[in-house]
Amino acid sequence: MSGSVGDNTARASGVIASAGGGGKIGQVINVIKTDTASRGGASWADISGMTATITPSATDSKILWGFYIGESYSSGYGKIQIVYGDDSALTTAAIGDTRGSRVRCTAGGMYDASTDTGQQVSVQGLDAPNTISATTYKLQWWTSGTFYLNRRGNDTDNASFDSAISTLTLMEVLA
Repeated sequence: MSGSVGDNTARASGVIASAGGGGKIGQVINVIKTDTASRGGASWADISGMTATITPSATDSKILWGFYIGESYSSGYGKIQIVYGDDSALTTAAIGDTRGSRVRCTAGGMYDASTDTGQQVSVQGLDAPNTISATTYKLQWWTSGTFYLNRRGNDTDNASFDSAISTLTLMEVLA
């Protein structure tokens, strides 16, 4: 933090944010998925129940988005991406760069068939949709094997295994 006593300006990564006027949260939309799901298929598909819509109050508002996914893979590797409701990319960088044959995504997951390890993925970013129209965000998944949501691949009914949740949160940040 730089500045003198009484200076309400903070610096982070070259961005200046004022503690005055802007930066307040105008609204929060939160979706929680508690049921389990699984999917196989090397193509992007919507995750059922992981869609949320927010209507910004001003065109210069930003949308702080975040998601938390409880996931597991019994074979192959899984990926998650956040996109608009029409499957288009967000106006800000929300997926990785194009690099050869690699699948571009917002978050990738690990896989360890020998231990059936579950993992949690948490990502957030800031979007600038530049609209006052209802804007839909959704999560999609892709896998080269079998992707499990809110459970492990080996879903044995005992205390060693879990039953998790996944969330998608949208917050309007006022200018």
